[in-house]
Amino acid sequence: MIACKCTPQELFRRSNTSTGGGLVKLIEIRRSSGVLLIGRKGAFPAIMLKANDEQRCASTLRTLAQDRAAIVQLRAQWSNIFATRLPENPEAQDPARLLLREIAAGSIQAILLRTPRIPLTPADVAQITTGTINVGNEQRRLLIANKGTLPPQVLAFNNSQAAIAVLNQLRDSDATARQIDLQAGRLNPGGKVILSGASFRKHLAQQISAGVLEAAVVDQTAAATAIAARPDAETPPGQMGSFERIGSALKRSLPYAIESGDEAIRLAVEEFLQPESIAVMIAMAAAVALANTNPVTGAAVNTTLVLLGWANGGMKAIKGIGAFVMATIDAQSATTEAELDQAAKAYGKALGAMGPDLLNAIVGKFVPKKGGGGSKGGKANVSGTPPQRNQAQTQKTKAEPGKPKDPQSKPIQSAPYKGKLPTGSSKTMTSEEANHFHELKGNRPPYAPGKPVKEIITDSDEAFVRVHGKDNQAGSWVMRKEDIEGLSPQQIKDKFALPDLPTQVSDVSVPAGTKLRVGEAGGLPPWGSGGGMQVEVMERTSVFTNPRPL
Repeated sequence: MIACKCTPQELFRRSNTSTGGGLVKLIEIRRSSGVLLIGRKGAFPAIMLKANDEQRCASTLRTLAQDRAAIVQLRAQWSNIFATRLPENPEAQDPARLLLREIAAGSIQAILLRTPRIPLTPADVAQITTGTINVGNEQRRLLIANKGTLPPQVLAFNNSQAAIAVLNQLRDSDATARQIDLQAGRLNPGGKVILSGASFRKHLAQQISAGVLEAAVVDQTAAATAIAARPDAETPPGQMGSFERIGSALKRSLPYAIESGDEAIRLAVEEFLQPESIAVMIAMAAAVALANTNPVTGAAVNTTLVLLGWANGGMKAIKGIGAFVMATIDAQSATTEAELDQAAKAYGKALGAMGPDLLNAIVGKFVPKKGGGGSKGGKANVSGTPPQRNQAQTQKTKAEPGKPKDPQSKPIQSAPYKGKLPTGSSKTMTSEEANHFHELKGNRPPYAPGKPVKEIITDSDEAFVRVHGKDNQAGSWVMRKEDIEGLSPQQIKDKFALPDLPTQVSDVSVPAGTKLRVGEAGGLPPWGSGGGMQVEVMERTSVFTNPRPL
């Protein structure tokens, strides 16, 4: 046999295309630890094999016989890969033992796709609070902890110099600086916090430099964000960095994706390539490509993609992910316009194979929603179809001499609410001022005319809920749980003038130091009459958990 002198990328490319194009049948056993997939030798492409948790898979197979529910699933799907049928009597033959024998003989393969927690996902990083100062947004987060206590999922981002640089750049007026002051007690629970402001940040920098504290800067999309906002070909391909080449090829891929997946995929691909999405996609593409040429780095992202693919399109979608990885490898190595165009075509074919369900699932998992997908200043729009702006709601008219003023100019009144108003430093603005922010973006005015709107910088962590549809859990609009208790979905829709009927509710944690606006929801026909006390989170620091039917 002649040894293959191949790069890791070439080996991945060959192994990922070795399974052929036929229909592959598998046995799928769902357990709390993940999804166990069993198939004939050669059934799994490289993208799936690299996502396999080998240790957990071996452990699961060893204990399979004791898992009654798993054995039921194994028996029901046995004929998917075995020609012989199992006896009807469960006592006659042990399917787990037969399976292990076939695996040992090399005719059968098994992989386990474990549901991981992904360090690169902003929502996951934001949930780290115990013993750790954790500030910033989804583009960049700074985490500071006592030596040896930095959470393991962010150890790869341990960077003292970068953390000190961030601390030195902050000003007291910055939201991140305020968050640091409010979270200071996390480093010394029960202890007294003496310093604050610039002196405290200087102290933190000194402690990090001395090794007393350790810090991480999770900056997964900062470079990608800047690249995503730039027009294509601003720099010759030969002078582009890796992220720039990926971004350029991705942004050129839309027509090829539509050609590959027909018009049915257009909306999903356009959402995938939106400015707020593509920055995350560039970083994710680079991480996934690295995960498939390096067996350790980026493996969590890789595993999640494969699991999403299996749940949203099966083997075809997973092969699309494999093609996506290869397109990324092509894009990273492109040095000419022609090579970038070839990478764009490869991305188009990959996106077409991945399909709309998987693309929507990826955007939902990795991309923080900008305002929750609705047109009322970011309120939930379950259907995803932006309602037309009601000009009558936003057009301002001057009163003619001798005629009464527009009723919108009546004196500011207090708004009714059940839930406790968030605490912190605050100022009061008019609803017209608050609505102007949304009207500039082409949205309908969310706040009731003539009512006050409180702008608050919170001095403690706050808990809210958010009502939403299937695909827009994250968003800027939330409310107190007390303000929706006992109400039907239709009553909630009417009270908060939501564009669509909510079907789910999630818990929302907002960290101290976050800017909020609180005011009465205005009536927006035909959405609803309004009147509810709504909270608008002005900074993307919220963590959304526990989605459940409304």
